[in-house]
Amino acid sequence: MDKATGQNRPGRPSPVAPLPYSAPAGQLDRLVTLLRYASGGTWALALYDDPALQEQIIKYLEKTLAPVPVLSEPLGSERADPLPILQTLPEGKSGSPVVCFTHVETAFPSLFGYLDLQRETLALMSFRLVFWVTDYGWRSLAERAPNFYSRLSSIFDFQTGIQAGIAALRQELPMPEKHAPAVTGEKAATLDQERREKLLLRTVHDLESLPTTSPATIAGYLVDLGHLYYDTGRHTEAAEVLQRAATLYGLQHRAEDQAMALFEAGRALMADEFQARRSIPLLEEAVRLAQAAGGWTVARLALRGLGDVYYKLGNLAQATEFYRQAQQSQPDRGNPSHE
Repeated sequence: MDKATGQNRPGRPSPVAPLPYSAPAGQLDRLVTLLRYASGGTWALALYDDPALQEQIIKYLEKTLAPVPVLSEPLGSERADPLPILQTLPEGKSGSPVVCFTHVETAFPSLFGYLDLQRETLALMSFRLVFWVTDYGWRSLAERAPNFYSRLSSIFDFQTGIQAGIAALRQELPMPEKHAPAVTGEKAATLDQERREKLLLRTVHDLESLPTTSPATIAGYLVDLGHLYYDTGRHTEAAEVLQRAATLYGLQHRAEDQAMALFEAGRALMADEFQARRSIPLLEEAVRLAQAAGGWTVARLALRGLGDVYYKLGNLAQATEFYRQAQQSQPDRGNPSHE
């Protein structure tokens, strides 16, 4: 800004207008860093409770991330599948757009199946995605699309109601430097993991205190907590949490979900060579439950898991037998709804 004229000097970008309300700058800075430096196939949740603030933040991202395009794509009951939307978006000279999906809850319940089935496809695409959800949408995605949810890069909290009591919030959000180094590395990852762990533990505690909470809802959060423990090398804790989730799924007779939780608990134990043998009964129960429920994909995973365990233990004949069973356990090969 030229102090004499009050005009912006040529060649300098116009300053980004400060955001209203109480969006904490730390959350927004983290989101900008993720979207600027992350590779493709990245997605995150942005929690909000004020549509006006959501709109302001998206506009802020458009200016801050330029020349990379930032697109806002509304979902809905007739537009519940994100994949066709992404497939129509061309890559520009500055790379693939950042895509903000809005009105996410209006695409429920169809969206859950699309996201879970398309997780690996989305991971191979070059887009960076932000799903704007309310607290209800966040909890629903964790429960109903756990495979998609487990691959989140991060969660960003822009809920004004939660943030209202936080003192000393910045009133202005400065434009990040164009070539500022990314806030990455082990320290940043550790802080994000700690935040997610605290958030999940708090959510589980709150849900358990409500007598009307469905056991399966709590189980969904425990599964995500188990994934977090597994990814950070805390395999014993992961197995314990996932077994709790399996028990809760069993209370609601959700056999396939119960089998998947048991398989993942067994996988966690397999990662520790001293506990690999303890995974066998978990994987055997997962096979039994999955086969009884017709969940052949989960059954194959558990059978392969048993093969891996016996291979680790040096029992090659038994390992080969379970690999054979997994290969032959495919009555649903022609039905994509099971894959």
